[in-house]
Amino acid sequence: MTKETREPEASAVSGGQNERLVMPFCIDCQDEHYVLIGCCDGRECGCMGQPVQMTNCKKCNPNNDKPMGEYVGDWIDKVEFVEA
Repeated sequence: MTKETREPEASAVSGGQNERLVMPFCIDCQDEHYVLIGCCDGRECGCMGQPVQMTNCKKCNPNNDKPMGEYVGDWIDKVEFVEA
């Protein structure tokens, strides 16, 4: 698989010159194309932050048509899928 690079809207200023930032992966899902969601921050119910739901990433997988990453794929039988 090839990794897509994303360019943010704004450009960064470094050393007096404008440079474009190029991010090698999606910030929201780290190129897994799906986001794991916990029920709380891990201190409220005793779940220790374990994921309970999963949804497609709104930035890089809005149509829910990209393959699942390896890390997220390990959780598929343990979480509920909620379509975004």
